[in-house]
Amino acid sequence: MARYDKGHRDATRRHIIDVASAQFRESGIAAVGLAGIMSEAGLTNGAFYTHFESKEDLVRAVLLDALERREQRHKDNLENGIALETTIRDYLSPRHRDHAGTGCPTAALASEIARHPNATREAFTAKMSDIIALMAAQMPDGSAAERRRRAMSVYATMVGALQLSRAVSDRQLSEEILENAVKAALALANGAVTRSKSSATQLRPLSDPARRCRFAGARRSRPRHSRAPRGHDRYARRASAGGSRCHPAFPTAARRPAPPARASASPDNRRPA
Repeated sequence: MARYDKGHRDATRRHIIDVASAQFRESGIAAVGLAGIMSEAGLTNGAFYTHFESKEDLVRAVLLDALERREQRHKDNLENGIALETTIRDYLSPRHRDHAGTGCPTAALASEIARHPNATREAFTAKMSDIIALMAAQMPDGSAAERRRRAMSVYATMVGALQLSRAVSDRQLSEEILENAVKAALALANGAVTRSKSSATQLRPLSDPARRCRFAGARRSRPRHSRAPRGHDRYARRASAGGSRCHPAFPTAARRPAPPARASASPDNRRPA
């Protein structure tokens, strides 16, 4: 039996991760089986368990590897002074949309990761938080908390827009989603859409006592089974007949004149045969 050195074992593990990473991002984690991964890697199924305990162990390894590579790209951009706009435009490009197998693992796998064990989700959360922190460092101005908030908004916009652009069947609509997402992400990054509390519209809930009183008053001012008046003259005519307790222009049913009585069918009023 041939024996391999540690370098060969590490290279084989690296090769399995690369093959699985491309298949997971291209087809989804659930749709890819271990047999398909090992077959494309040129290895036997039994060799898999030499490197990984289970498929879930492989999923975590793939996520950590792919996100570490994305994180390193953000670090290189930050060290080389590359603007965040370049990252946004590269991420939301048709090229990235059309090559999911080598693209961002977050956009490709986030919906499936939500259903995986907590250990896998924690590994994903830690790396995603590091990427958001690097994006916040590229924000032009603002406090640390403000830049982090904007970085989260930009990252969520980028990931969601890329997912939608891949999901729709209309090519033109897909292009529009990417183009408009670039504009939205840049606006968020530059803080152009942030508004102060004084300029924002403050909506009070319906449970607010003052708002409840207004709604209740509006309901009481219009009695049931009545039509809204079309002019002030109708108010005046009805007010002369006496108003109701809720509104003087609407008489109550008790004050309305009774309809005329119908003539009784006496022998004198019968029609001749």
